[in-house]
Amino acid sequence: MSALRQIVLSVAFLPLLSAVSFSGELLDRVLVQVNSRIILESDLATEVRLQRLMSGTPNAATTQADREAALDRLIDRVLLKEEMQGIDLLPPSDPQITAQIAELRKQIKGAESDEGWRKLLSESGLSEDDIRDCVAEQVNTNLFLEAKFRPTLRVNNARIQSYYKEVLVPELKKKGAAVPPLEQVSTQIEQILAEQTLNDLFTEWMKGLRGQARLRMIDTTLKPRGFETPSSLSGMNFLPLRISDERAAQSSPAASTTPASTATPQQR
Repeated sequence: MSALRQIVLSVAFLPLLSAVSFSGELLDRVLVQVNSRIILESDLATEVRLQRLMSGTPNAATTQADREAALDRLIDRVLLKEEMQGIDLLPPSDPQITAQIAELRKQIKGAESDEGWRKLLSESGLSEDDIRDCVAEQVNTNLFLEAKFRPTLRVNNARIQSYYKEVLVPELKKKGAAVPPLEQVSTQIEQILAEQTLNDLFTEWMKGLRGQARLRMIDTTLKPRGFETPSSLSGMNFLPLRISDERAAQSSPAASTTPASTATPQQR
């Protein structure tokens, strides 16, 4: 997915106040601003933990590549949430979400039993709510994309025949398996091609969203795909990551007007 463009130098100070305490102690850190939303260090840490849990390696060390891949996913999700504003979403308590979590646990080694599941969550530094919120977001996003792209999706007979002759038949022969007639597998081939087309449409659409978005890197050690920080800005922190007691006291009346949700709409 292509990079986001514009770096904005003038950003409001108030959103950061939700990420620091007035004692001067650093509670969280802004990594990226995507349009009007921010991604925090805590968001990235949770995303990395979730990915490790899904892969069955909750205790694995975190690499720079892990962090950058997680950041890419978070940026995409921020853009998707903006597109999904105003539509009805399933709440995390919905039975569909519960059923999906049950399916997820079947795919993770050691998560089948409740005791094993709790142990894995503890090792990962995650809570049940973290998982439920994550799965709810995934389910809602899939429903949104299906509704957006599926109605216009068409797979003609020529593509089905081409896939059968050029992909399926050679693969089955290579494995020494029997080759079924086209009529017997045409429905399955149509489903495969429809999913491929859906993924292609989604990828191109996300490229468009990224290309139109405004992204500003606060932590320039992280490199989202396709985004390059100009050398003149490299290493600069445009927002203070810590405020002193004196400055906090001066800013506290304004801080009370900052919504508590400012720092978290794009989490997980």
